[in-house]
Formats: sequence, C-alpha cells, structure tokens
Amino acid sequence: MADGTLSLRYLNNAWTVTTPDGSVLSVNPATHGWPEAIAYAGTNGCPLFVYGLGRNNPFQFTDYTLEIPAQVAGNIITYGTTLSFNIVNTTKPGLQLDTYAYGLFSLAGGQVHYAGNGTGVLVRPVTGVASAAQATPVTAWTRQSDFNFGTIIATGGTPDSLLTLDCTGVYTTDPYLAPGIIANIAGGIKFVGEGYGRAKHALRLVSPQNARQLVSQNYVRYYAETCLEEEIAIGTPSGQFDVGLSTNIYVGNPTHTMPPPSTMNPQPPASDPQCMIFSNASWSHFQLNSANNESGVALPSIFKFEPQANKNVVSTMQAFGGNVVAIDATGTNIFGFGTPVSTQPSNVIKTTGEPFTVNLAAGTWTLVDRSWTIPNGSTVTALWLYATSSMTVPLILLRRNSAGNYTEILTQSIVHSGGGWQSVPVNVAIPNDGLEYNVGVYTTGLNQTFIDYKDRALIQNVQISGTMSGITEEAAHAQWYVIPLGVTIA
Repeated sequence: MADGTLSLRYLNNAWTVTTPDGSVLSVNPATHGWPEAIAYAGTNGCPLFVYGLGRNNPFQFTDYTLEIPAQVAGNIITYGTTLSFNIVNTTKPGLQLDTYAYGLFSLAGGQVHYAGNGTGVLVRPVTGVASAAQATPVTAWTRQSDFNFGTIIATGGTPDSLLTLDCTGVYTTDPYLAPGIIANIAGGIKFVGEGYGRAKHALRLVSPQNARQLVSQNYVRYYAETCLEEEIAIGTPSGQFDVGLSTNIYVGNPTHTMPPPSTMNPQPPASDPQCMIFSNASWSHFQLNSANNESGVALPSIFKFEPQANKNVVSTMQAFGGNVVAIDATGTNIFGFGTPVSTQPSNVIKTTGEPFTVNLAAGTWTLVDRSWTIPNGSTVTALWLYATSSMTVPLILLRRNSAGNYTEILTQSIVHSGGGWQSVPVNVAIPNDGLEYNVGVYTTGLNQTFIDYKDRALIQNVQISGTMSGITEEAAHAQWYVIPLGVTIA
C-alpha cells in the first residue's frame, strides 16, 4: 500500500523496499535491500526511512562495506536499527559515506557493530558533486550535514578507529580552488555518536592534504570508552596541514578504566591514557568531561598539542577527582580552565597561517616577512624556517632603516631536512633604537612552501647584504607570499 514514502522494513519474512507509489523493488537478500533503497533515494531525491528490528536483530553483513554514494540533500533516517559488520582479517570499513552535502544521516537510538581491522564508520568525501555556483560536479563538499551514528561498538578484530572523518582524498577540479583561495571542504557538520570497545581510536579526524582546504566550523560530540591508543585523535603528530583544522568544537566524555577488567582482551598497556589528542588545531574548543565508570577509576585526561596549534580553548568538568593535563610539543603544561591556550612558547615568534606549496616567478628572491617584528631590546637566540623539502639556504636578520632601505645584521645558513619547522642557533642582541627588525630568506621561487596575505619586502635575483635601497615593500594581499620564518628571543 502506498504511503508516499520510500521505506526499508521487514514484511512477510523478508526485508522489503517500498517506493512512494507502493511499488516493491527487487533486492539482493544478502544485503537486505540497503543498496537498492539507497540508490533509489539518490536517483529520485526522496528521503529513505529504515525500520529496524532492534539491537537483538541486526542487519548482518559479512566482508561487505555498506556504501552511501555522493549526494546533495540526502536524508536517511533509521528507527531501531543495528548494522553488524563482520569484516574478517581486513581493513575494510563497515559503513562508508562519500560526499554528503546539506543532508541528514541518522542512526539515532541505533548501533553499528564492527569486527575488523579498519574503521567502523568512515566519512570520506572523494566524489565531486554539483554546487550552487557550478552546474557540473567539481568539488567534494561534506558540509552543512547532520550525522548521528548512534553507538559504534568494536565487537572483534582490532579496529583502527570506530569513527573516522578522512579528508585526504578530496576531489576538486573547481577553478576557484586555485592556490591563494581557501576552501572549507568539511564545514558546518554536526557529528554525534558514542564509541565502545578495544579500537585504537574512538574518533579520528584526518586532515586534508592541501593547505588551502579547511575543516572548520564543525561540532563533534562524541562519547568514548576504553580504547587502546589515543581515544580522540585530531590530525596527526607534526601534520603539516593540520593547521586547516580550525574553529571546531569537540565535546567528549572519554573514560578509560585502570586497572581494566581482567576479562578485557587485549589488555591495554600500563601507560594507557584516558584521552590524548594530538593536534595542530587552531581556534578550536575542546570540552572534556571525564568520570569513573562501572569498571574502575579514570586516569588523568591528557591533551598534547603540536607546535603549530594556536589559540585553542580547553575546558573541563571533572568528576570523581580526576585531573586534566594539557601539554605543548615541548612537554610544558599549558592547561587553563576555560582560558584561551596558545601552545607556541611566548619566546618564539613565527609567521602564522596555512602553509602551501606553489611556484613564484623563476629566479631567486630575498623575501622578508614584515607581518611580525623582533622586539627592541631582545636577544635573538635562534632563527626558524618552515620547509617541506630539504634545502640549504641563508637566513638574514635585517634592520629596516626606512621604506625600502635595509641593513643586514646577520646572515646564517640553515641546513633544513624538510618536514616543518626547524631552527639554527644564533646570538644577536637587538638594540633599543625604535627601528623595525625582520627576518628574510634568500632562495629560489620554485616549489617553495609559502603563506600569503602577509606584509612583505622583496627583491629579485639579489641577496640583501650590507645596506641596500630599492627593496620593494608590499602590504598584505592575496598571493603576496612569504616563506614562514621565525625567531627565538630571550
């Protein structure tokens, strides 16, 4: 009987897909009608309603990934639904969602059971879809969507993660996403869920592989328990593009137990932390509420921020006397209750922003970053350079005498092995003379790592030495590139 909706439900001892006009689709019994129902919903632009049989009667899938293809404004709503994936000895995910823009996916009140070595639920936008500005598929946007994954449970194997948002495979041929343009490839998303069981991670967010792509303005509420490694892993240690993980809110109630129940297999290591977040995130809010559970006392909560993390807020409401510790990359405790936390040491000044690789005009350049200055009366004890490939280049400490006129104070070569920020020691006292002191670098313009929208000074095919005039100065502007530089001061 037609009720005007697309539904998947158990009728006459079989899973049945009924279309809005009352027609019944032919389905593969092994996959319970899910692929056929999803395909019909995507083709016809109608919501899909799934009526499960509760947690004791799950949809069973063996060595099979249930894939939700790329779509815009899709709506999949389930009731009393449990998805059970038995992925034997492989890293295949259980449930996988491609690009999902302006939609709703709800397993509220339901569960995902995952036995495998991959991830229980994987959200990975890779396929282009049309956007409001483009008539043809150009960009994989997972944005402005609402995801509720219910409870994700590791029931076997050693899952890498219970829930993963992976932004490494983003597809784009959009001409507007050229170097110098920032694209929010995962934004305005609401993730809600719980995770239980002996996975390595409860929640893992993998940053983009393009410095001009952001994962921002998202809300992640995730409760987790008893994972083997970092319970919540945001980005990767020393991940150069993690800086794109910004202005997000993470709310969690992760709870480890120590000692764990004797029946738990495998047993966690003795150093197992309650919650460790590796992150270069910026302008984000981490709300951690930890407590006991029925198995034992929770260990202290640990946040470990990487060197480029900047202006994050860490707040907590602790129960049962637990402690919260936040440390930066040097191991310094930087925790503050609800206080903005900058994990960059106060005696280090660096170029801020999102590094990316691009070619300037051919030739060599002296590029001076004027977006920050060295304080008068300080002593410079190290010069810093950010690079993603190995190089040996001269770093130049400069005094700005007047517009376009600079004096070389020190030139120090740095042998850089690539992989991010590295420094070389120096010892230079900066006078208290009221003048501007900057750092520059002399290098080729090809295949360099830059940050744009910065005040700069530059001269082509000349290394600044002695006192020189005729140096061009430019105010911050799109595609006004500087190479990321820094100093340590005393």
